[in-house]
Amino acid sequence: MTLSFPDRIQTARLVLRAPTMDDGPAIFERWAQDADVVRYLTWGPDYAVDEVNEFLRQCQEMRRSGERMAWVLTLAGDGSPITRP
Repeated sequence: MTLSFPDRIQTARLVLRAPTMDDGPAIFERWAQDADVVRYLTWGPDYAVDEVNEFLRQCQEMRRSGERMAWVLTLAGDGSPITRP
């Protein structure tokens, strides 16, 4: 089954958008390498930004094929992936 996804979903404060390759460094620095943040996920912490970039490449491929969609949560007007508190 091929699924169709919107490019973004926006509220007054938040934006859900498709991840881009430009998000790799921010995702890695802000949470993907933190074992406490990812402890309940199906994957462990990333040890290099290249691991995040490979994940983002796979996300783009799956979105193009209509297989599934990953999202990045940002504050409206900011555009950068939200960090943990």
